[in-house]
Amino acid sequence: PEQKATMFALLALANLAVHESLRATLRRAGVFEPLADKLNAGGLDPAACFSGLTAVAMLYGEDAENEAASALLSHHDVALLAVAALCSALAETSCEELNSVTYKLVDILPRIRCMSVHAPTRDRLLEAGAPPPVISG
Repeated sequence: PEQKATMFALLALANLAVHESLRATLRRAGVFEPLADKLNAGGLDPAACFSGLTAVAMLYGEDAENEAASALLSHHDVALLAVAALCSALAETSCEELNSVTYKLVDILPRIRCMSVHAPTRDRLLEAGAPPPVISG
């Protein structure tokens, strides 16, 4: 039950972080440390980890001065999961790599664009096969 609740909480946070108008509020709420603790503790299923990392990228990825966020994004390689989610969204199928979660293109594109603001993640996304027009440059 806790694993499922964590997954839904991380998914909700990632869905909220997609909206630029909510990002400052979420940052002021201090979500980074609990989010980083949960991600670094391990044991999350791939979909929860993916949602958590995309939330970090959307909330803190553009802040090159935020060493903790940069280190977290560098430590967890989410590129293969992101490209798998993108491919399944394009094919309109569930993503096996993310426990059969189904993403829509309109949901996954902002996440990938935000993740690609972080230079090492952008490089890994391109290496994993993300199309260059999808990547923020």
